[in-house]
Amino acid sequence: MSVTEVDKFETFFKDYMNETKSLLDLVEPASVQSAITALFQAWQRDATVFVMGNGGSATNALHFANCLSQGTWIPGKKPMRAQALVDNLCTVTAVSNDYGYDQAFAKQLEMCMRPGDLVVGISCSGNSPNVVNAFEYARVHGIFTLGFIGFAGGKMLALSDCAIYIENHNYGQLETVHLSIGHLISQRLKQLIAQR
Repeated sequence: MSVTEVDKFETFFKDYMNETKSLLDLVEPASVQSAITALFQAWQRDATVFVMGNGGSATNALHFANCLSQGTWIPGKKPMRAQALVDNLCTVTAVSNDYGYDQAFAKQLEMCMRPGDLVVGISCSGNSPNVVNAFEYARVHGIFTLGFIGFAGGKMLALSDCAIYIENHNYGQLETVHLSIGHLISQRLKQLIAQR
């Protein structure tokens, strides 16, 4: 690399990292506390937490479901029940083929959701049709919805009982922040579960 290319990379690196750090400052502690409270109450009533998203947010959904189950598990305590609706390729493709991709998550909720469960949707735009439809289905059935959202909030902002919302349009940075907040939530939940 030439000196000019190195200088350009260093500038890009610093700008990207500073922008990502600044997004963490935009996260409202009250919304995160509300999410923790709702999830802890779900654990108390032995409810299942269903998590969903598309693309990078699908991997965040998988990761967050793992953080909620394995990441909060304490020997001698009941486990937190969490399931990512993206983890069964057979179900996702069968439902998408039979009913349409926009129903990929709502139909799974129709098959598996019970009263008192909790639904988490992760979408940078807040407008992913399959997540929006699942939130609408959950809301009709009185199920608490937690949204991890970016951009301008989209339809999910109004459909979320609790929204962790960061106004930004960079997918990578939003997904990084969503993942970081998911780690914070699971680690705090583990502390709360340990105290019970």
